Amino acid sequence: MPGQNAVPLIVLSAAREPVEAVNGILRRAGQPAHCTWIPALRDLADALTQLNPELLVHVAESRGEFEAAVRVRDKLAPGVPVLLLAPEVDEADIAEAMALGARDVVTLANTERLQAVMLRELEVFRTERKLAETLKSAQEARSQLGTVLHRSNDAIIQVQEGIVVDANPAWLELYGVAEGISGEPVMDLFDDSTHAALRGALAACLQGRWKADHPLRVNAQLADGSVLPIEMTLALGEHEGEPCVSLMVPSRSREEHGAIARPAGGGEAPGGLLPRRELLEGLTRRLAMPALGGMRCLALIWIDKFTDLERVVGVMASEEILIEFARLLKETLHPKELAGHFGGVRFLVLLERGNEQDINAWSERLLSRV
Repeated sequence: MPGQNAVPLIVLSAAREPVEAVNGILRRAGQPAHCTWIPALRDLADALTQLNPELLVHVAESRGEFEAAVRVRDKLAPGVPVLLLAPEVDEADIAEAMALGARDVVTLANTERLQAVMLRELEVFRTERKLAETLKSAQEARSQLGTVLHRSNDAIIQVQEGIVVDANPAWLELYGVAEGISGEPVMDLFDDSTHAALRGALAACLQGRWKADHPLRVNAQLADGSVLPIEMTLALGEHEGEPCVSLMVPSRSREEHGAIARPAGGGEAPGGLLPRRELLEGLTRRLAMPALGGMRCLALIWIDKFTDLERVVGVMASEEILIEFARLLKETLHPKELAGHFGGVRFLVLLERGNEQDINAWSERLLSRV
């Protein structure tokens, strides 16, 4: 075939005729061949080392000679297939030769089979070589990725099935951890208030539904017991051949991270919640954007029998109760969730959680705290 490279192969034979026959058969099949004739077994080792052949055809005079050739091949080029070229062959001969290390036994009497077997073995050899090269490249890429991971100034951990499998020095520094955290549940690294959002984000990322540039705001539980609001990205990755999720916190100081959840401007109603107008404006902006993972839920909360309570404790005390309820409500929310006074003793909340079960768990937790 035009432009096709000649196949390097070795024919180990005392006579030259098999070399010419093999060369002619391959060329008629459209496969140019560069056949090297090795008349003596003692020269096989040098030929295997220098030529890097794709096939070895051996015209053996005896079983012992063939066994010796296979031993040389196994030592120097174990991936090179060996064919035994015999005057005649039967099933017993094929089985015996294959047990010794041959891929097959062929004869010059059946050139069509000889051609088919040689082309088959060449294709298998090339496929296996290509696979080995691909695996090597993948291993090198993983090694380079691991180097980047551990040298990066960004704080990065890798998570598999809810467990931390790797953490770079920047992450340990951010958390104030002296030793590694591999093997720990990832939820232990974050405050309870953000567990549901993180679970939903991890699940969405594994399912390919999380955009790599979409930030997730969570509360980190640091080694000293303090809570640090941080913003991180999630990306699907691989660790030791298995899928994982990489969590990355961009390189910033702790003071910068602490300012993420405290945007400048904007007033707050008593209890730290948004006034009605700012709440409605925030909801309009947020609902105009599609949810990137998990689910959204609008919750309208009304304090039952508040008028009766006001008559019992008085106006001033009832106002303090209202402020305290707003504070409790805010503490149950994630940093990115919106909540505000909707009028009177009604409150409106936009929840963004992993699933319906997380929504129900939030409502039960709020009721228990009240």
